[in-house]
Amino acid sequence: MLCYFRACKTLDLERVPHHSSEAFVSLPMPLGHKGCSLMTRGEARESLVRKTREMMSLGSLGSLLACGAIEATGGPGGPGGFGESWPVLCSWVQGIVIVAEPVLVAARMMLDERVVLPVAIRLSLWQSFLLISAIVIFEQLLRIIVLLAAKWLLVGRYKEAQHDIYSLFYLRHWLVQRIADGTIIGDELVTGTCVGFHFLRNLVLKALGADVALTAVITTRVVAFDLVSVGHLATVHGKQLTAVHFGERRMILKSISVGNGAFVGTNSVLEPGCRVAAGAHVEGLSMVPCGFTASARVSGVPCQAVGAPKILPSDAAVQSFRCEMLLLAIAYWLVVVPMTGSIRPFIRVLVLSQAAQESDSKHWENLDALPEEAMDFLPELPLVSFIVNVLLVALQLLMTILICRLLPRVKPPCSYSLTSIHGMMLSLKMLWVTKASNSLQDASMVPAFMRMCGAQFGRGVAMGCEVVLPDTLVVGNGCFIASRNILTSATMDQGQYKVPCTTHLGPLEKSSGEKNGLIW
Repeated sequence: MLCYFRACKTLDLERVPHHSSEAFVSLPMPLGHKGCSLMTRGEARESLVRKTREMMSLGSLGSLLACGAIEATGGPGGPGGFGESWPVLCSWVQGIVIVAEPVLVAARMMLDERVVLPVAIRLSLWQSFLLISAIVIFEQLLRIIVLLAAKWLLVGRYKEAQHDIYSLFYLRHWLVQRIADGTIIGDELVTGTCVGFHFLRNLVLKALGADVALTAVITTRVVAFDLVSVGHLATVHGKQLTAVHFGERRMILKSISVGNGAFVGTNSVLEPGCRVAAGAHVEGLSMVPCGFTASARVSGVPCQAVGAPKILPSDAAVQSFRCEMLLLAIAYWLVVVPMTGSIRPFIRVLVLSQAAQESDSKHWENLDALPEEAMDFLPELPLVSFIVNVLLVALQLLMTILICRLLPRVKPPCSYSLTSIHGMMLSLKMLWVTKASNSLQDASMVPAFMRMCGAQFGRGVAMGCEVVLPDTLVVGNGCFIASRNILTSATMDQGQYKVPCTTHLGPLEKSSGEKNGLIW
């Protein structure tokens, strides 16, 4: 006996959830086909059970949560759907998430103003600083916990496969990546970032399922964690370390691996499905295509072998570097994270505490509001905040100059361990100069600022924000340098900071009345 497949929900199914019969009530039809397929009762029952099991086999809570919304959008192949994709559902969910993000930010600000700030004002200054530092650390941990929960509940484990774009898997992947944006693995790292931070970042990546060695240095973003493998003392800069490729309305997942001691240069592209062997070196601006194994020094688009592989580090060197990274990671988490995240909130508490220091209401009463004197000071707070922010920017630039001038100069060729004193001083210089350069962007004062940091510049130089090690930069007269360039030979490779040479751009010509043609 024949029946329409849309009537299959009246069949006696073996405890198939109600939402499943609603989610798969129409068969995907060829384009241009306006009819509805006919099948026997047994065929309808078998097809529905099979599709339900396929949906449940994705191994995540997201499959269940989306079913009610799928029915409203017409299901796969229904209104707004194509194949196994639900663009309407994705649009609604993504739109709700994007709109909800500023709401969460506003809620956090409200919590700070109504709870944290009144309590911090009533404490002594050192107690206020400890409270704010504890809140900063707790917030970072909470973000990581939320990311771990979202990844394992929504996606489970990434596997090599192909999915329709705007499918349920795509939507769950998008949600995980959106949550990751607010954590320590969300953004590309600034050149010179503390090696202890890399250790913490690798720990989080391992918890998310990535096969990442704790001694690896990864400055780029990692996507589809379970399909990514990075070996000991490997360095990955690149554009993005992703195992996901989008093309022809498909989301394609293929594993990607970087071997022990390998190096991937800045702005290089590793396509999903490629492999960088142990000791290989991928030069900057190169591309390793899918299915290719880079086993030596390679360069170009697509890459070609141009040299021999490097010597691999010994197991003893790996073990020693891991222990040193652990110590720096503990120091970074306990000192640097609270300091960098607590400065601005603490300054606000300090200003309001001074305004309310004569108030009797500063004591433990009326905790739901600020003291009266602090409330009277609020109209002046925007002006004070503006002045403080200007002073902080000026202080950042001044500290950068002092760090570059007071610390020992880097004299190439040289090589330092990332965990050594000299290596950390070099990292500190590059970190502060890069952040200051990003702050100044394309301002005309950038060349003058770089001179004050120790770089040698000729006359009439124009440049924007760059990655620079001032000690090793010489720029000739009249040079123009576009933004986002790397003006240093310093690289991180196998746990070492290597500076092979000074970077020269253009000739430094002498001019009449000047000793060497330079303006300091």
